[in-house]
Amino acid sequence: MSNKNNNNRILKVAIPVALIDCFDYSAVDNLPKNPIGCRVLVPFNNRQLIAVVIATSSTSKYKDTLKPIIKFLDDSPFFSSDLLKLSKWANDYYAYFYGMTLNQIMPGFYRQGKDESQLWQTIYYVNKTTKTLPAKAHKMQQVLNLISQNPTTGISHNNLIQNIKSCTAILKKLKEQNFIKSDACLPVIQKSKITDFAKKLNPEQQVIYDNIQQDLNNFTVHLIDGITGSGKTEIYLQLIDKILQQQKQVLILVPEIGLTPQLVQRFSSRFATEIITMHSGLNQTIRATGYLQTKQNKAKIIIGTRSAIWCQFKNLGMIIVDEEHDSSFKQQSKFLYHARDLSVVIAKNNNIPIILGSATSSMESYLNCQSKKYNYHLLKTRATKTLPPRVTISALNNLKLYEGFASSTLTKICEHLRQNNQVLIYINRRGFAPKYMCFECGEIKTCRHCSATMTYHKAINRLRCHFCNALADIKDICEKCGSHNIGVVGLGSEKIDNVINDSYPAYKSVRVDRDTTANKGQLEQKLNQITTGDCKILIGTQMLAKGHHFPKLSLVVIMDADRGLFGTDFRSIEHMSQEIIQVAGRSGREGKQGEVLIQTMQPKNQIWDQLFGSSYFDLIYSYIKIRTQHSLPPITSQILIRAKSKNAKFADNFLEIFKNNIPHDLKQQIRILGPAPAPMEKIANLYRFNLVILCHKNISLASFKKWVLHYMANNKYAKKLSWSIDVDAVNS
Repeated sequence: MSNKNNNNRILKVAIPVALIDCFDYSAVDNLPKNPIGCRVLVPFNNRQLIAVVIATSSTSKYKDTLKPIIKFLDDSPFFSSDLLKLSKWANDYYAYFYGMTLNQIMPGFYRQGKDESQLWQTIYYVNKTTKTLPAKAHKMQQVLNLISQNPTTGISHNNLIQNIKSCTAILKKLKEQNFIKSDACLPVIQKSKITDFAKKLNPEQQVIYDNIQQDLNNFTVHLIDGITGSGKTEIYLQLIDKILQQQKQVLILVPEIGLTPQLVQRFSSRFATEIITMHSGLNQTIRATGYLQTKQNKAKIIIGTRSAIWCQFKNLGMIIVDEEHDSSFKQQSKFLYHARDLSVVIAKNNNIPIILGSATSSMESYLNCQSKKYNYHLLKTRATKTLPPRVTISALNNLKLYEGFASSTLTKICEHLRQNNQVLIYINRRGFAPKYMCFECGEIKTCRHCSATMTYHKAINRLRCHFCNALADIKDICEKCGSHNIGVVGLGSEKIDNVINDSYPAYKSVRVDRDTTANKGQLEQKLNQITTGDCKILIGTQMLAKGHHFPKLSLVVIMDADRGLFGTDFRSIEHMSQEIIQVAGRSGREGKQGEVLIQTMQPKNQIWDQLFGSSYFDLIYSYIKIRTQHSLPPITSQILIRAKSKNAKFADNFLEIFKNNIPHDLKQQIRILGPAPAPMEKIANLYRFNLVILCHKNISLASFKKWVLHYMANNKYAKKLSWSIDVDAVNS
């Protein structure tokens, strides 16, 4: 609908470029009734860019030189006022350029200038008619019969061609002869049949459910701190049921794509409602369709990874963030937002409850509970009344190992397999071996583009860099000393898979890592093999560490458990603790008590007593004391300024000059560390340097962030390298 008499003919437009200011353009004649939030095509320098109208005005100081927009891409706002408000707040907090922020949170389908009509599908219905088809028109009758089986809902063109190939011409004839009619609409979300029902909550679960249920119509933040297998998901399900009864939508965030299949299966068996998934593994058309289905209130339960927070909800009633501690909720490129933290903002803006759940809750959430910003709920026992798994620390010192396994470990695996149970061998490193080394001079093959060692992949018989994906051929001679005494060192999931297949040929195994789940459907297939018990031995990386429920799994073996003990990041020990507790929790979730075996060269390290001799609550507070002593996040606020360049000295000098240019009044509020090389100094031919900014939590960094953004946008040297501002960084 046009609005030709609108006096606000100047459009304030956010363009996806690294500039702070928005740009003024003059409007075209067919101005939509409400242009704010609409996508527009605009001329910018020598390009045409898709931008977003964020305001209108009747005047502009550039009025005489304004360019007109080329055209509106929407008849009504693409971005709602609520989403514009949220994105602006997030843009300012995470210090980014608004036009680029809006561009990044827009699904890729819409970034190409496409409109929602391209997502519609054709639905065919049978027309009431007394006519009959000719006796020999067998295929036409076959198509007509198939359409007749769905008199109310009709049948989509895609479903028809899946059942009857080459039927497009027949459909055209049937329509011309008035046997059928067609309509265009969004794909219908299929509802599943209920096969699972609410379980009786134990006393601990019931108390938590009752407390949260009282707040279903208000903004509250609830942290459910429950050990693995304590029944957090059952509480989620019963609360979701209450929200659905109010005809509202629910958003469930998970950290990784790998957790969505099991959740979808469980939710689909409980609720006969419209459930969709939103994650990067879906193609652009499916994601755009889900985005629109959510916007139109056709999707009631949305299960997704971090980008799902940018969906536009018609009637959002509750948000659940599962595994809230996971660093995957933090975006690591371009607009560096944290989905968990923004979910709290969304809940507050919508006056709805949000539930954060984890067996290894984050320090940030614990501190928010301590300050009474969040409500704390503890689940200390497993829902099935099964005892937590028995933990054995297996010292590898002075032992002769078989391909990384102690003989006692191999015996223990055999015991569990003979009892018809499943065993998980956990190693958080894919590939066959992490190093290719000369045993004469000690030279280790590194990537020529990165500071990383190259990993040997036996399936392709080549070395691969896990940072830039570069490949290198295997050579039987050392490039440094000429020795032929050269080979692989260490363990990866691919090697473990080979060892297990050789050691236990009678038992079927499955390996789950990025290499074996790269193709569509592979992850779901492997998870199904595990759940049904078809595979007895599981070999996996962190993709299997959290969130999964494998009823027949009784033993977890953790290989290379010491890896996180000596990390360069101050968060290393926290992340290692979370990883081990999570993967240990996959054992013995139903029936009898499970077992965890940890292979280590550091059996006397106090970390093992802290992990399994006390509660995670006590462990995390011991870490908080250390952070407090050294004024490290989350006790303090942190901003990480990164610079990347092909010239290491240029990146280092750039940050040094930047540091020296920080105004005196802003310097007084902060502590500056660096610049210094990043822990992984070089990736993809770019040298990486960091400058760390720390300050007290009570001090607002808004002025400093604004200054940094202006400095970067206007500094000529900033255009000669890659830089980023990472607010509340989780990785170095």
